[in-house]
Amino acid sequence: MTNKLVLLASITVIAAVPSVGLAHLAAAHRHAAMHKAGSDSTVATHYGSWGVDLAGMDRSIRPGDDWFDFVNGKWVKSTTIPADRSSWGAFAQLRDLSEARLRSLLSSYRADDAAHPERAKVATLYAGFMDEAAAERADAAPLVQRLAPVRAAASKEDMAKLMGQSLGGFGASFFGPGVSDDAKQPDIYSLYLRQSGLGLGDRDLYLDAKFKPQVARYQQYVAQMLGLAGWPNPEAAAAKVVAMETRASSMRISNSAATSSTASRSSASDGSAASPSPRMRWARRSAATMSRSISRPNPRPRWTRWSAICGPRSAGASAI
Repeated sequence: MTNKLVLLASITVIAAVPSVGLAHLAAAHRHAAMHKAGSDSTVATHYGSWGVDLAGMDRSIRPGDDWFDFVNGKWVKSTTIPADRSSWGAFAQLRDLSEARLRSLLSSYRADDAAHPERAKVATLYAGFMDEAAAERADAAPLVQRLAPVRAAASKEDMAKLMGQSLGGFGASFFGPGVSDDAKQPDIYSLYLRQSGLGLGDRDLYLDAKFKPQVARYQQYVAQMLGLAGWPNPEAAAAKVVAMETRASSMRISNSAATSSTASRSSASDGSAASPSPRMRWARRSAATMSRSISRPNPRPRWTRWSAICGPRSAGASAI
């Protein structure tokens, strides 16, 4: 039991992308690479005199026949998706522009700027983030401290604590929480839960026989990651991890059922027997989550499964 729990925790941590508060620096780093290729720009594109690209319209198309082509036809025909992207459009351009401007701003700060200590801190952090030589020298050593609690997990309570602490930090969880207006009672807030913890994302990738090659390759990837982390018997551990995820995927509702709010949504007044997973140590998990954040208490808290309006990938909660 102990080994299984540790294995589950390990892949939850290793396979997840940790939220470490450096996303903006990663964006700047990405644009640093783009800058080397000459594609970096901090100059915004302007459309006409009031921000609408009339030149992208195809006025040969009758708007009643195809409104999209009427509005965007010429732009679609003349636009090439960049080789390193799967899609392209105005929002992607705005994101790239913001990241380029961020990089330009960060690069202008100096670590020895005594007159602006906050800028100096940012400059020091950015320089450390960009120091590839130091990262190579450190190798995996910085992960040892992060992985120590995972290796030490020996009970469901330990697992619940790790999952709770992963919110806004290192790791991941079988359940992803979030607070929003209640879908059926908009005068109150509800704590929504969505099922998480599947490395391949969609249940059908585990359950449909045609995806067996992808599952096999994913298992190899898990073994590779565990091996890099110094986990004993990584191949055997990876097999157990994929078996666990396959079982968890079978407990998800289907994507078609996710479109029904009644099929994917239920609620309870607390995290006990009426919760999405009665065997989950909800009190332990919640305490660990609250220890990482400060929030205004809700006078009428509710526990509820993730609503179907959030999409098929977020639907349902497992009975793990």
